[in-house]
Amino acid sequence: MTASTARFVGMFTPLLLLAQMGSAQTTPGTSRYALTNLGTLGGKYVEVEAMNDRGQIIGMAEFPGDTQWAHGYLWQKGKMKELPRFQPLGINDDGQIVGVRTDLRAVLYRQGRISPLSSHTGHSLEGAEEAKAINSQGQGVGWAIFYTSSGPHDVAVLWRNGEAQALNTEPAKVSRSEAIAVNRLGETVGTAGFPPLPDSNPNVPWTDHVVLWRDGKMLDLGVPKGFQETDKPAFNNRGQVVLEADAYRPNSAGKHGSFLWEAGHFTPLSPPPGFRYTDVYAINDSGLIVGDIETASFQKHAAIWKNGRAIDLNSLIPAGSGWVLQQAKAVNNRGQIAGEGTFHGQSRAFLLTPLMRRSVSARACAGIHFL
Repeated sequence: MTASTARFVGMFTPLLLLAQMGSAQTTPGTSRYALTNLGTLGGKYVEVEAMNDRGQIIGMAEFPGDTQWAHGYLWQKGKMKELPRFQPLGINDDGQIVGVRTDLRAVLYRQGRISPLSSHTGHSLEGAEEAKAINSQGQGVGWAIFYTSSGPHDVAVLWRNGEAQALNTEPAKVSRSEAIAVNRLGETVGTAGFPPLPDSNPNVPWTDHVVLWRDGKMLDLGVPKGFQETDKPAFNNRGQVVLEADAYRPNSAGKHGSFLWEAGHFTPLSPPPGFRYTDVYAINDSGLIVGDIETASFQKHAAIWKNGRAIDLNSLIPAGSGWVLQQAKAVNNRGQIAGEGTFHGQSRAFLLTPLMRRSVSARACAGIHFL
């Protein structure tokens, strides 16, 4: 379905535009955005999964009347197109998409055709596997079920040339591992299950840590002080990692935080005043981080972190647009942001594109026609 794009610059007169450039609503050093409604496949539900540097977006959406099943889509050039019977999870700049079919086989979609990522299923249990991401070299990462002496285990894998290779977890004794993202250098980030600490969650037989695979070795990133587990990592081509952390100790049960990891150090990604909770989903090569923040009444707002400072994305779009931006799920190296929210109360997905910021004088505006 063709998306409706609101080009907000053209909605204002030159004098009002000049006034808004100095408005208190715009945080210094940040950009305002053109806002695009991605549309739907005819149903009510739309979810964003990933976006590449060309602005192609993948995710899941409903058909009219769907109650249990959603359909994968590719959004590009203003149109949302259904993908053939698989859940898309990662896309590279060549438009190659990886994901998982309903039979739990990792698949690759390119040039309109879908094919298994692995040339055989002998490495895993009944072919159970899932591809999470793919880089510009065509390397896919995810997980597959491998047999070991103690039985089947989820193991982080890298797919290359039709073969699944288990990522090295030695010398650590991990019970499970999963690869979640891969950058253009072939570095991979994911999670691994380590033996639980005495004061960890007693209901979980392992403690998850975010790990980084680099040069054939696995690096445990550890946990921020006061936390026991880390999860949900994303990273960029500079090796900066964003992640979430949780605590289960009796005196800190339910404690949650978001962090930036760089060169062995954790930096907290705090919410702005008036908010209490954060989630992070992606980071681009400029260090722009996207996620969401939560109010005391449990309402989510899409947010960015720039130079360590959180900004509610709803403050960077015009009031009265009809949108409430709730989650920013992806960001590319052009600064475009994709996510989910509501438009006049209906669940929708959005694309934000930074507007050019120029020094404009009243005389320069003379004769300019605003569309």
